[in-house]
Amino acid sequence: MKSAKSGAGDNEQQSILRLYSWMGICLLFIQLAERALQQAIATVLDDPIVRLSEQSEAERKQTLGDFLKKLKKRVRLEYALKERLYDFLRMRNQFVHDLSDWDLKTAEGRRDAQLFVIELTMLALSTTALFTTVFQVWARDNFDEEFFNEVEGEQRQLLKMFESQFGGTARKILAGKHSKPAQLRTGK
Repeated sequence: MKSAKSGAGDNEQQSILRLYSWMGICLLFIQLAERALQQAIATVLDDPIVRLSEQSEAERKQTLGDFLKKLKKRVRLEYALKERLYDFLRMRNQFVHDLSDWDLKTAEGRRDAQLFVIELTMLALSTTALFTTVFQVWARDNFDEEFFNEVEGEQRQLLKMFESQFGGTARKILAGKHSKPAQLRTGK
């Protein structure tokens, strides 16, 4: 028969393992968001002629902060979106570089960490969805084609849901690409 102390230790261990699982999921979504943002900036938000070719090693090693700086140079972002992207950057950097804010030995510390990780996961997911939608609306609005034309079934429904939720913002991002004076777009 287990003692009460042993049961409490098991619950603590399960709580820590659940938190580490959330952290792994969060990291995956962060990487997806970074990739979607990076690809959008390097292609549809860059030249009028899209380059979907392989990136150089130097381009792959750029940081999320570098991508956001490029994005700000290329398009005019609404204040709320800019703030959300910088919240994502700040939280991502804290998550990747400094987990010392939480005492994972306490239930309160684990709860705070889990709330942070869930919020960051949602920011990463919404960033991925937004910049995936940028590709989709760009292809439809400019070429009357589906960017993800090979996608069917549930994946197609997911893309429709993304566009329903993020299509307006994606179009504002694309419209903002053309609203900056040339010297601001080139950084001169």
